[in-house]
Amino acid sequence: MKFNSTIKLIYVGKVKKDFNQKAILYYNKIISKYANLNRIEIKDVKDKNIEKIKIKEGEEIIKKVEDRDYLFLMDEQGKQFSSKELAKKLEETIIYQQKNPVFIIGGPYGHGPLLKEKANLILSLSKMTLPHELAQVVLLEQIYRALTIINGHPYHNV
Repeated sequence: MKFNSTIKLIYVGKVKKDFNQKAILYYNKIISKYANLNRIEIKDVKDKNIEKIKIKEGEEIIKKVEDRDYLFLMDEQGKQFSSKELAKKLEETIIYQQKNPVFIIGGPYGHGPLLKEKANLILSLSKMTLPHELAQVVLLEQIYRALTIINGHPYHNV
């Protein structure tokens, strides 16, 4: 089943490594069987003050958020879900709450207080730190996996 909802992925900084770009294109393609995916790049801010960087990037991210969006803020300090738990939360968000899931990956310095305050859920892919390009690949794979779980596709159990 393809959802009418659009899943947004807002991320800071260009994807520079070729192998990450290829993986992202692959997951974009297979996710499109189940949902519309809108990837939105936010230009990384250059400044010597890390707090200013996080604030400015957060302000740019918030400009891309709409009232009907449910914000999943990716942060290594966030809550960890199994793939099945993510599928359940995604299904609840799309079907029962009628919200558009928005996954947000910050830049190298993480997120400022504005985004943490606005987030509906702060989620962690791992307790380990991942480069933000690789985090995008891992997150897209998990979104695809969650969509296959919701749809009863055997991908998760293979």
